[in-house]
Amino acid sequence: MHPKNAWYVACTADEVADKPLGRQICNEKMVFYRDQNQQVVAVEDFCPHRGAPLSLGYVENGQLVCGYHGLVMGGDGKTVSMPGQRVRGFPCNKTFAAVERYGFIWVWPGDREKADPALIHHLEWAVSDEWAYGGGLFHIQCDYRLMIDNLMDLTHETYVHASSIGQKEIDEAAPVTTVEGEEVVTARHMENIMPPPFWQMALRGNNLADDVPVASLADLPLHAAQPCADRSRRSPCG
Repeated sequence: MHPKNAWYVACTADEVADKPLGRQICNEKMVFYRDQNQQVVAVEDFCPHRGAPLSLGYVENGQLVCGYHGLVMGGDGKTVSMPGQRVRGFPCNKTFAAVERYGFIWVWPGDREKADPALIHHLEWAVSDEWAYGGGLFHIQCDYRLMIDNLMDLTHETYVHASSIGQKEIDEAAPVTTVEGEEVVTARHMENIMPPPFWQMALRGNNLADDVPVASLADLPLHAAQPCADRSRRSPCG
């Protein structure tokens, strides 16, 4: 599978608000904005007039306006208008399929005809009332492969997070790795262990005993063509 023909998380949904947002994914420079219907649009981050990044412009009435000479770019990649300038001769910009789902903006950098939203991996914890779904955005200046290494190998918790979620049983529990299609899952299940400090606090906060053995289940899937682990589950079960 060509790496561009896959869905990538471009940003969180709230990052695309009233201003355009520039991103470079798979060496494709693209800009995201919301049209008149608040639908997310992704086009090449390049003004066909003088080459300025369209992400440095602004959004007006659901249209993307270049901040250099006021060129208006359509969601179909065609120039709509420009003050004092004929625009029929301008080349079309590349456009990208974009979908808003699970609180993220997903983009398909490759062939639009192959961009099937059904291929976006289902995130059960983002839509189920049985899960407490939350989080935040962190900008980390590092190679994305280091993030994968960090999340797929939780043995560091014993030492780095000793005062919160770490415990010696993590080192003692052998992980089980399975491969199914384009999904790799590393699982570490620990039964009849005492909860670490963070979970003791969580148990007390829910009026539950914090001094009884629990089961800790950690399943960490990684999906091909997405440079991040897209789901993690770690919770004590009384």
